[in-house]
Order: sequence, then C-alpha cells, then structure tokens
Amino acid sequence: MKYLVWGTGSYCKGKIRFAFQNFDDEVLGFVDRKRGSFYGKKIIMPSEIQRYNYDKIVVFSRHYLEIIKELIAMGIKSTVIIPGIACRPLMGEEIQLMTDHSRICVTQEGTLDYSFRGRHIIVSQEEDWEIVKKIICSEENIEAIKTLSVNPVSRVFGIDRGKAVDRYYIESFLYNHSKYIKGDVLEMGEDRYTKRFGAKDSKSHIFVYSEEAGVQGNRVYGDLEDSARVPEGKYDCIIFTQVFNFIWNVSAAIKNSIAMLKEKGVLLVTVAGNTPVSRYDMDRWGHYWNFTYKSVEKLCDFDNTELEVCSYGNCKVACGFLQGMSVDDLEPGIMDYCDNDYPIVICACVRKVTKNGMD
Repeated sequence: MKYLVWGTGSYCKGKIRFAFQNFDDEVLGFVDRKRGSFYGKKIIMPSEIQRYNYDKIVVFSRHYLEIIKELIAMGIKSTVIIPGIACRPLMGEEIQLMTDHSRICVTQEGTLDYSFRGRHIIVSQEEDWEIVKKIICSEENIEAIKTLSVNPVSRVFGIDRGKAVDRYYIESFLYNHSKYIKGDVLEMGEDRYTKRFGAKDSKSHIFVYSEEAGVQGNRVYGDLEDSARVPEGKYDCIIFTQVFNFIWNVSAAIKNSIAMLKEKGVLLVTVAGNTPVSRYDMDRWGHYWNFTYKSVEKLCDFDNTELEVCSYGNCKVACGFLQGMSVDDLEPGIMDYCDNDYPIVICACVRKVTKNGMD
C-alpha cells in the first residue's frame, strides 16, 4: 500500500511513528499548505495530490473534518480516506470515543459515520462528538459493574468522570511522606507533586527519558535502565509515581534510581497492582508489569537502604477501578478500607543509609 499523509503538526508527530510498518516504502509524501520536507519526505500542496499514484490518504490533522470535506470536493473517493482518529495510538479525547466497539469511516458527503454497538451517528462538526459521548456513557455506565458487563464505564481510569482512584491513593502516600520531599527533588516528566507536597525551599528537577544523557536547566535527560545514563548521588528525594510498570528492565531501573540518591536520600515509589492496561502507554513504549506487595519488597530491598512498603485498595474499589469508576462514583469512606489481597497501588519508601549504616 502507498500512502499520502495530510498533516505535519504535533498531531501527526504523535501518530506517524506508530502508523506504518515500513515508513520509507509506504509513505510517498506529506500534504500541507506550505512546501518543504517532513520526516525526510517531500511536502506537497493539496492541488498536487492528483499527480500521485497512491492507495490511501491518511488525515493526521486536528482539522480532519474540514480536510476530509475538502478532499471530497476535490473528487477523491471517500473509500481511500482514512481519518486519523481511527488510527492508534489514540490521543486525548480519542481514548474516550474509540472503544473496542467503535468503528468509523468516511461518507461520500465528507462526514464521518461513527458506529457503536449497531448504532450509527453522522459526525459533521465537533459538537456531534458530544452526542457520541452520551451514547457511550449510557451504554457503558456505572451499573455495568453490577451486571458484570464486559465493557467498562471508562477506559481512561475514570479521569473523565472525576478523580482517578489510583491518584487518590498516590496522593495519600505522598502526603504521609511529605517530610522527605525537600532539597533537590527529582520527579518523572513533571514537577506537580514536588510543588504540591514539597518543602517551600525544595528545588525541582524533572527526569526525561532520552537516549543521550545530559542536563538542561532543571531537566535531566537519561535512561533509567542504563546506569551510564543517570547521574549518581545528586538528589535528596526522588518521586517516581506509576513509572516502573512501563519499564522492561525494572530491576535495573530501580537500582539506578537508588544510585541517583544522595546519602540519606529517599526514593518514593508507587506502582500499579490491580489495574487496567494503560492503552496510552502500551501503544507507545509498553505496559509491562503489574505488581504485588512482595514483588515491590524484593525489587526495592538493597543492602544500603531501609525499606517501607504499603498497599492501598480493597475488593470493591478494585472492581470499580477496573470498570473505570472514579472516586466521585464511589460511596464515601469505602476508599480508606485497605485489603492487601486486592491492592490497587503499592507504594515504597526507600531510604538510602550512609556507607557505615549509621544515620
């Protein structure tokens, strides 16, 4: 198959690396309003599309509704147009709209035919997606857990319904250990918990995965799986929440995280126990592990550390969490009863002791 891709913006960049098995051979070029090159391919103008011998046009632009109508007006058949919303990885609101029961195709009128459980909805403008959301919600609602439906209330951990259950527990853990969040604090991808729970004089550092190690401002680039690409003995506290589920060599990643601590430094870790697969992460780098109390205990136990492990969750909350219910969907008080046989989040406080073992 030979493809033209319409789009060269951030939306396209988020999809293009995962869309084709053989990018160099399959993609003829990109279409946009300005000439140039993109990912080593020529950018052509819309008026030049007809000159190319292609099989499909993929619309990787957030303005897909307008672009599709333009393509139809140019005489291009609807059957050769692929809307980006139908292609993984799903981004933003697409995660909510495209369930396992959803299908989408382009009509000859330039609209989208969205089908869900035998229903068909014509999408011609952004407002039509609100109708889709209501239908999905009514079909896959909170009562699903009572009837053991195979379809969840939400596929994004309930964040579209309120506060996510796992985040409630993560924040409880960090609040209870906030005395350690001080000095030079390293956090994965952002510094929201450093700012929320850290001491006023704490200094934020943000770890960003990169094949090349280095530091730019407060951003630390490296790879937790590779000891040569992480700084050693630099941080008083490291906050890694829901990180190690998505790293293949998790043992090395935890060992290297501890190596980044100063003496008496503290690593605050949270990982998922009972949880749905994170589709966002699975489609990009992989969702490899879910954990138990014992696996976290063994992974975080080193000679130069003191370890505290705890878990949060119970059977009823775990059922709700798997269905995508939020904290707001659950009755008050049920969250705080913890049963170690049904952990949603397992947490570890790993404290690095001095070389002679004395604090």
